[in-house]
Amino acid sequence: AGATTSVDIDATYLFGEDDDIFVTLENVPEGMEATFDEQLFAVGEQVTLTLGDTSLLTNGSYTLTVVGNDGDHEETLDITVIVSKPTFGFSDAYSTHAQALHGQTVTYTVGLEGDDWETAVNLGFDSLSLGGYLTPTLIIPSGTTSVVPPATFKVAVTVPVSTTTPAGNYEMVLQATSEGITKKLPLHLLVGPADPKPDLRVSYELSASEVTAGDLVTLT
Repeated sequence: AGATTSVDIDATYLFGEDDDIFVTLENVPEGMEATFDEQLFAVGEQVTLTLGDTSLLTNGSYTLTVVGNDGDHEETLDITVIVSKPTFGFSDAYSTHAQALHGQTVTYTVGLEGDDWETAVNLGFDSLSLGGYLTPTLIIPSGTTSVVPPATFKVAVTVPVSTTTPAGNYEMVLQATSEGITKKLPLHLLVGPADPKPDLRVSYELSASEVTAGDLVTLT
């Protein structure tokens, strides 16, 4: 954020006119700051368009349209801007789904990617997403809770033995924060009981307490 670039724009008339030209800019993407040093200029002069980057602007190619109007005619000029700035984010190369019974521990592999990102990224969980039941632990080679991408590390999630952890689906949100930017990675966990018991129960009752050979007995 904060990087700028500029482009000089001029105009010519094919048939000797000399009206002043008013310029505006269209198709400006969200997160890009764009200003002219002057919006009204004469033929033979130049106007400078300055483009600025904010933290909302993502990498990619953008086409801006400069519109010039002299009161009688309108002409357009397309300007292509390629944005490439340092960034980081979670890799999608690893599974984010797991399942466990009470008393078990599951481990996720997490990758953090970076494009010229040289600042440490702080890692942690959104506590509200844990529901007060799960206890995830970051296992990072540096022994801290921050890494500089690219990096691969482990997340071990312990499911308490206590049956107070309800069976069901959980979404633990891992957060990576650096330079005011936060990226999120949901880790999905299906928790089942430690000793699942079948819902079906079988019992019986005899139709008679005493029988002789050849008689029929009914079980209900």
